[in-house]
Amino acid sequence: MEDNTSGTGPNSSGKVSADQQDLQEKFAELQAHAARIKQLREQFEAIDGQQDEMLASKRNVAQLTKLAPGTEMLVPIGQGIYLKMASANPDILVSVGSGVVLEKTIEQANALLDEQVQELAELKQQVATQMQESVDRIEALESHFKGKDE
Repeated sequence: MEDNTSGTGPNSSGKVSADQQDLQEKFAELQAHAARIKQLREQFEAIDGQQDEMLASKRNVAQLTKLAPGTEMLVPIGQGIYLKMASANPDILVSVGSGVVLEKTIEQANALLDEQVQELAELKQQVATQMQESVDRIEALESHFKGKDE
């Protein structure tokens, strides 16, 4: 008969030892944190892309202030299709969600973009903090595993 008292397999009653159960739980937690980091990284990259778009919009709005009335310009309307038109009205139409569009001055549009860029920066910071918390927990779990190996 084989001696199973080393703590590496099921005990004589066929149950997993407390140490094995603890290791399995810690390993499952490690995997969950690794998956969370992957998800948070994707979220961070998406937010970063949105922030880049906002900054590009801000630059474009700033360029509008430099246009003389009647200046011809191309306005993208989708998939490489542009509308050729002359600048006339310095007001901008801004989508505020749910299909609602409001007319804003250039200054109001800039203020709105500044606010949105700031909100995205704060959101990125929150995501980065959550990623760091998961990284810290993974490092703690890894040191727990290393301690068990010795």
